[in-house]
This record gives sequence, C-alpha cells and structure tokens, in this order.
Amino acid sequence: IVGGWLIQNWGEGFRGCAMLYAVSMVVNIVMLQMMDLKIKRPQSPSWREMAKAVQGDMISFFVVVIAMGATLNVQSSFLFLYLQSLGSSTTLMGVSLFFSVILEILFFFFARRIVRAMGLTRLLVLAIGLMSLRFAGYCFITKAWMVLPFETLHGIIFGAFWTAGIEYTRQHSPKGMEAAAQGVFSGLFLGSGALGTIFGGFVFGSLGPLALFGMCSGVDLLVAIGFALLHWRETMPSLFSFLTSFSFFSF
Repeated sequence: IVGGWLIQNWGEGFRGCAMLYAVSMVVNIVMLQMMDLKIKRPQSPSWREMAKAVQGDMISFFVVVIAMGATLNVQSSFLFLYLQSLGSSTTLMGVSLFFSVILEILFFFFARRIVRAMGLTRLLVLAIGLMSLRFAGYCFITKAWMVLPFETLHGIIFGAFWTAGIEYTRQHSPKGMEAAAQGVFSGLFLGSGALGTIFGGFVFGSLGPLALFGMCSGVDLLVAIGFALLHWRETMPSLFSFLTSFSFFSF
C-alpha cells in the first residue's frame, strides 16, 4: 500500500520504494542474526536413491508444482498490466497486494491444524482449484477494484500449496535426503515460473490478457481434476468425516 502511494504521489516514488525495501531487508538480517538457529547438516545425497523416489505419487505431485509455479508467475507478471489497462491506480495495485497476503498470514499460523484436518492431497487440490477460479475471475472483471475479492484467495492458494508441498516432499523423500528433495521442489516451482513468464508474455502480446488468463484457468482446472482423480481415496471423503475432523481449537 505504501509503495503504491509513493509511486503515485511522489515524483521519485520508485526510489522511495527501493529505499523502503532496502531498510526492510536490513531489519530482516538483524532479526535473523538474533535467532538461535540449530541446523543439522544433512547426509550426502544419493541421486540414485532420489531417482527411485521420483515415481508414482511424486510424478503427479511434480505436475501440480509445475502448473502452480507457471501460473502463479503469470499472475504476478501480467496482472498489473491488465489492471493498468482498466485504469487502476498504483495505490489500488498496492492495496491488491495487501489483500493477497492478509489471509496468507492467518493460514500459515493455523497451518499445522489445517494439514491435520484436511490432509496434504486435499490441500493441493484446493490450492490449484482456487487458482483456476482466480484466473477465471480475472476474465469477468470490468473495473480494476473488482480484482480485490479474487486477490484475497491468494492467501489460501499459496498457504495451502506451500504448506502441503513442503510436507508432501518431506514424507515422500528418502531418509537423509529431505533437504535435497526440498531443493528439487523449490527448483521446479521457480523454474516453471520462468517458463510461465515466457509463454505468458507471448500469449499476452499476441492474444491479449483475457486469453492468457483463460488458458491458465483451464490448465489449473485440468490439473486439479486429474490430481484429485488419481488420489480420489484421499481427496473425496464423506462430508461428515471432513467436518468432524476439522477444528482450529484442537491439538
């Protein structure tokens, strides 16, 4: 919000945003130095064991990671260009970012209880399914401010995906190779994001933003349905069982 206001109302707004970012990073570094982090050195990785682990459930999981990484990067790279074409101010863009992270904080706070209540596969399906809904919503907005409800979904989307993704990777990685597996998970997510930006730029320039967002919505929906069907025993329990297992106040 502050960054958007600075860009819109201050002649050197971009410089002010850069200074604000630099100060916040210095504060983060100082806080990290004050933490007592006890990091256990992992065993030397055996890529032959890792290759054996990448099969079945992990392959379908990696498809979800690639789809999420690519489409999330499309959203972060091209949404503001679309909002600008709808007459959005930079302040509104900053507000949209605030809306996108407010639920994310709450989700991570209750992450352990949510994982226990819903399970990892259902969280992954929820994340990519809501991502499809988010892109579909972009296609129907006619005013820039109408994007705010869809940006609120980001907190659930990213919170569910990142929480479930880290734990899913840990559970399915060979013993002693958890750190290497997390590196593969992060690498796939970030790498597919770069591919999403390249493809998204081509589609955005040649077919327009609505075509790009519609394609992303369709891809995410297909991946969500496919992953749910492959893991239907875990993702389709009875409604009663789900509701009775879910509680923020149980440990």
